[in-house]
Amino acid sequence: MLNSKKTKILLFFTFCLVLETPLKALAQTQLNPDNTVPTNVNSISGVHDITGGSRPNNGANLFHSFQYFSIQSGDTARFIYDTGINNIITRITGGSPSQINGTIQTLLNGTNNIGNANLFLINPHGIIFGANAKLDIGGSFIGSTADSIKFADGREFSATNPTVNPILSVNVPLGLQFGSHPTSTIQVQGSGNNLRLNPDFSIDNSKRPPGLSFTTPNGQTLALVAGKVELNGGNITVPQGRVELWSVNQGEVAITNPSGQLQLQPTPGINYGNIALLNAASVDTSGNSGGSIEVRGQNVTLENGSVIVTDTTGNGSGGILNISTSEALTVKGFILNPNNQVSSGVLADVGSGASGDGGKITITTKTLQMSNGGQISSGTFGTGNAGELNVTAENVQVSGISPFGPSGLFVPVAPGATGNGGNLTVQTNKLQVTDGGQIFTTTFGFGKAGDLKVFAEDVEVIGGTEFGPSIIAATTIKIPTIPEPIATFLGAGFGNAGNLMIETNNLRVADGGQIAVSTSGNGSAGNMTINANSVELTGTNQSGRSGLFANATVGNGSGGDLNVNANRLVVRDGATINVSNFLSRDPENRRGLAGKGAAGDITVNSAYILLANQGTITADTNAGDKGNIRIQSDTLPMLRGSQITTNARNSAVGGNINITTNTLVAFDNSDITANAQKGFGGRVVVNAKGVFGIQFSPQPTPDSDLTASSDLGAEFNGTVELNTLDVDPTSGLVKLPTNFSDRSQQIASGCSATRQNRFVVSNRGGLPANPTDTLRGEIVWHDVRDLSNEVANSTANSSYQTANNQEPIVEAQGLIVGTDGSIQLLASIPKVTPLTPWQVSPSCDVKP
Repeated sequence: MLNSKKTKILLFFTFCLVLETPLKALAQTQLNPDNTVPTNVNSISGVHDITGGSRPNNGANLFHSFQYFSIQSGDTARFIYDTGINNIITRITGGSPSQINGTIQTLLNGTNNIGNANLFLINPHGIIFGANAKLDIGGSFIGSTADSIKFADGREFSATNPTVNPILSVNVPLGLQFGSHPTSTIQVQGSGNNLRLNPDFSIDNSKRPPGLSFTTPNGQTLALVAGKVELNGGNITVPQGRVELWSVNQGEVAITNPSGQLQLQPTPGINYGNIALLNAASVDTSGNSGGSIEVRGQNVTLENGSVIVTDTTGNGSGGILNISTSEALTVKGFILNPNNQVSSGVLADVGSGASGDGGKITITTKTLQMSNGGQISSGTFGTGNAGELNVTAENVQVSGISPFGPSGLFVPVAPGATGNGGNLTVQTNKLQVTDGGQIFTTTFGFGKAGDLKVFAEDVEVIGGTEFGPSIIAATTIKIPTIPEPIATFLGAGFGNAGNLMIETNNLRVADGGQIAVSTSGNGSAGNMTINANSVELTGTNQSGRSGLFANATVGNGSGGDLNVNANRLVVRDGATINVSNFLSRDPENRRGLAGKGAAGDITVNSAYILLANQGTITADTNAGDKGNIRIQSDTLPMLRGSQITTNARNSAVGGNINITTNTLVAFDNSDITANAQKGFGGRVVVNAKGVFGIQFSPQPTPDSDLTASSDLGAEFNGTVELNTLDVDPTSGLVKLPTNFSDRSQQIASGCSATRQNRFVVSNRGGLPANPTDTLRGEIVWHDVRDLSNEVANSTANSSYQTANNQEPIVEAQGLIVGTDGSIQLLASIPKVTPLTPWQVSPSCDVKP
């Protein structure tokens, strides 16, 4: 018998563990006053009336104090109060968590009216709300594990240091004080949110349990403030109201009351704790006007299909959804079962058929991590405009997919929606989009997509999956699988795409990652602007090439312009900068998805540009007369099959290519082409100081070519203009005579030729003064030696007489050669006979 009991107990514990429902939530109703204030409880058939309490000076505050406060499922605890009371403040001092699985109600004395009083429930040892917990109160509700509640006059109503007959305040509540129980928890339990995705990607919440909610919607605040806040499959519902989830270990949370709605504010020195939404938990303030949600903690986690949502479902305005963490916000995973099929997410959408505007989402955190399908979205499924999505973080990591789509940040316009999309802004030190993650503003319908702006120190977009690339994009999309009549009815791809701007120090797009402002519908694509110090585009994957895209494919929409401003740009290993009408993975259009709208233009301004290993800058067109490329660079090497092309298919006119650079180098069949099939070729203009390895060719060859040909014939060819530095190689040279005069008749023969005498004729001018200068005229040699000392010495030793008695200088009139070969100059030559002994004939053997 004992073993049987043990077995039953073990099975019971196992069952509770499987349900992940603490045994404490199954407790009985316990409403025991602690006798510190005159609180009374009258119980009849599961209805427990709480009366009495303390109302200092007949003011607006009513105080109650309990040792234990728990309510079982089906029971109701009713706080009875008189008119003129604005706040019912209740503390629990017994040291055990409160377990609420029934209903908490406020009721004006002698009526069935819940009134509008706010209810504060403070238990420093924790509060557990079961799946059947409900609130039927007229004002706001604040449940907290705070030590005490503070008032403007400095008094406190403490749950950790209760006193008999405390001195209570008539002032409005000022704040919640934390510190002695930093790990105390508020938990909301439930069986999940039972959400599903509709075919248009909106959420079907028709089977969602309300969970902890106001029975009568009143637009007020439901706030849970604890050392730790956990929703384990639980749901919180406040239509058109306000929900605040705060995790505070230590410090003070201020209480404000703007416009009659309680709100919480941080004070300096707060030490935050953790908030977790697990197992398809949810928080929902959706309504005719979307409500507001404030979440603050150290780490906030949404897992396994958990969502925070404030949709606009009617003609009202959207609310504000703020999530602020001192460390990390993590949104990851999904849930997939017959009743619950949704990814984890933070949502503020305009619902189907709604005309009001959507809410605004603001994320402020150190690290934002989104994975395995986690999503943050502010879109529109109706006629109202979507709200903004703003993210400020030190690190943003977006990776992976789920059966319901990629992980990411989204501001979409859904199929059939006529409202415009909102703007998406990301400010971060480092942004990583990997493994199929996506960040985009896009339109699938009639409305215009919003703009996407990224401000970051480093941006990486890497890889993808078989379902699609990792991508940052502002696009308009017509879903190919939707039949044309239905697509037209839904306005699929009719809206114009937004613009995309990225400002960063380093941008790296690799292994099939993409950044795009494309259109695959009838709407026009937006423009892309990249401002960076370094841009590196490299590699491919099964989804296509890595790169920057402003494509116009499938539909009639026009492509956008693509502008890159960088100090360094590298495009290699199959990567591309592309504004063509063709998919990067199908440049030959074998799938027949080429666009019919005009392509955009490419403008690149970079000090150094390297294209290597089939790296391309492409504006290949299928229609229209655009697709131009303008490049400004100091150095432009093109290596191993790289290309700059504006080739035109069908009857499209080839775009123009204009390159201005100091040095253009092209090797290994690297081409610059503006060719055409059935139209005129484009114009190629290269302005460079030096061009190496590439030359004009009428038709493409295996070498590196500059071509602008047309398949229709030479009369349809474009033009190639190569403007290099204007240098005349013959300038500065002196033309020498081709025939020399006979010098033999102009030279006296004094010595025999057998003595190896020779005569050398040399050019005039010598070498140029600088090796880079051309030879220009005669270069005169100058003796640069310092002879000042020699001149001084010569002057000092001179025997010349002063100018007053100096003898005139006489030119030498002759010379005498002595027997030792010395020479003496003579001022006058005496008259002598030819055989005078001192007159010596010159001799070739005499050396001076």
